[in-house]
Amino acid sequence: MFTKVLAGEEQPHHIAIQAVCPGYTYTEIFDTSGFAGLRTKRIPRFFWMSAEAVVRESLHRLRPGQAVVIPGFINRFFYLVLILLPFGDQLNRKFWSWLYPQ
Repeated sequence: MFTKVLAGEEQPHHIAIQAVCPGYTYTEIFDTSGFAGLRTKRIPRFFWMSAEAVVRESLHRLRPGQAVVIPGFINRFFYLVLILLPFGDQLNRKFWSWLYPQ
């Protein structure tokens, strides 16, 4: 929300503000203690993007007025599924419990 408001305020000045929601990206972050227990091997390869691909799409879509970018077709598709389906939140919880058991 903050990014959208800030982008709206800066649009008349032709300043682009962007929040990137990259999904699964091949980086070292999954090796940190904050992700201990996450079963990354269970995540299908088609969910993953390279950092270069995320940056390339982010820069391609950087323009005033477009505040939020979800790179990758798969990421955008699953985002829409989760927000449009009446049981999307339940599906999301089941997916995370499968990946990140308590």
